[in-house]
Amino acid sequence: MTQDQVFEIVDRDGWKATPDRDLLFSSDHVLEAYFKGKDVGQRTETSLAADQISKNLQKSSELTASIFENLRNRAFHPGDTYLRIASQKFYEILITLPENEFLNDEILNVYSFLGELQQGAASDYYNIDVTLCPFSEQLNIGCLTADGFIFRYTGN
Repeated sequence: MTQDQVFEIVDRDGWKATPDRDLLFSSDHVLEAYFKGKDVGQRTETSLAADQISKNLQKSSELTASIFENLRNRAFHPGDTYLRIASQKFYEILITLPENEFLNDEILNVYSFLGELQQGAASDYYNIDVTLCPFSEQLNIGCLTADGFIFRYTGN
């Protein structure tokens, strides 16, 4: 029996609850408020997380387009590119290059560009790590997928 049910019984038959009863909360009241708040909080957190992931995916796509432009301006030919979401705020991009381009000395300038890009993009809600990898026919897409690179870049 809840406290409200008790007060309904007592508020008859010659008894009246004191005004202080409105300040009393039973364990039922507290538990109900807790579960209501928890439910609202979980829905809000899920919505905020989904919104942040969407923004971060968009940012990752924009950064990848910028990287591709920089690579092409340096006569590199980026190949397959994959994205791994390590956490809500940490993303990893893996870009393949032909092996002869990957071994070219100009790659050092590309790494400098990538370092500056990663630092510039970093925030409390977003961090990116970009890795370059020489393309090989033996590149196992199944292994990349198992490592969490489940998104393939389809932009230009």
